[in-house]
Amino acid sequence: MEKTELITNTSETISNKGNEVIVFSDRGGIITSVKIKCVEILYQDMYQETLLDYSKSVKWGIPYMFPNAWPLTPEEREKSWINLPQHWFWRINKWEKVQSNNIDEYIQELNFTESESFAFQWKVTNTIKILENWIEIIHEIENKGTENMPISTWLHPYFRIPEWKKEDIKFNLDWGEKVKNSIDIWWNDGTISFDNPWIPFDVDIPWLWILTIEVSSEYKKFWVRSLPWKDFVCIEPVMSDEWGIVNNPIIVNPGEINSNFMKISVNVNL
Repeated sequence: MEKTELITNTSETISNKGNEVIVFSDRGGIITSVKIKCVEILYQDMYQETLLDYSKSVKWGIPYMFPNAWPLTPEEREKSWINLPQHWFWRINKWEKVQSNNIDEYIQELNFTESESFAFQWKVTNTIKILENWIEIIHEIENKGTENMPISTWLHPYFRIPEWKKEDIKFNLDWGEKVKNSIDIWWNDGTISFDNPWIPFDVDIPWLWILTIEVSSEYKKFWVRSLPWKDFVCIEPVMSDEWGIVNNPIIVNPGEINSNFMKISVNVNL
């Protein structure tokens, strides 16, 4: 019971015109709930105590993965001198809230000086905007040091899609048939990758809703993944595929800011 109370007290809710976002800054700035037009679009874990157990990954909501999102092999660690665990630093670090004059946005920052695992100085600013028909997540990654900094970040939305609806999903883009025909892979903890179409695209869940997703050009790929008997499908914008922070990173030069975004809207489809 104490854990439930702590989760409630450390969450923050922002809302605007029937849209609502709940953020848990103490655990990597994770977004735990998104309601658009009063429709909850994110998968909710009934065991929310994982938010407070830093030894476990949070597998619901929208976790943010910075500066990497894949475990590095010994070869990549030796080649790059980067020694990051999987999904670092978002997992356990506390974000600090930044005051905003706009009631429809929430801003949080994560500052970090260089460490043995990632020898760079940086600041990440996460702005969540609630518009009339959209929510927008903006990340500004600032290189505050003197060396070029590699990044390969991901957003990991767990969209709430019932198990019995997964086989009906339609991705309205060129890669849609590939995703549909590969359901046996991504339904069972495998992953299907497709290129960012560079335009907003729809994910149609018949008789439920249509998600519209748009991301900035920094995200080169999308990954699709789910688990059997779980009511979610992850549709993840990624800057590159596995081990991207070593093999195919985006470089942020000293003094520069890399700005990237994801927009999500929903229409009820009955």
